[in-house]
Amino acid sequence: MMSPLARLTLAFTLTATINLPAIADVILLRQVIQETPENSAAGLERPISGMPMSEVAVRFGQPLEKRESVGTPPITRWIYDRYTVYFEHDRVLSAVIRRRASPSTEEPQTP
Repeated sequence: MMSPLARLTLAFTLTATINLPAIADVILLRQVIQETPENSAAGLERPISGMPMSEVAVRFGQPLEKRESVGTPPITRWIYDRYTVYFEHDRVLSAVIRRRASPSTEEPQTP
């Protein structure tokens, strides 16, 4: 038979162990909910589907690189610092945000 103190200790330990993961999950969810993801409508401003090339150039400036059109229908890529814009003929198909490299996947800097 367990003493009352042993039962109390066991009950406290089990309660604390069971509740810890729930508390950690709540904290992580709050952090995620408070951040606005870049790929959301409220995140990084970028061209929208159907926008003409000329308007993209005026509103977002010239890209760092313009890739030649490929395929039929012609698909063209304009590469900006944080996203790439895909055009079909002269209209935006999509603007895709590039992932930032995480510190663990970045290559070490050589002096």
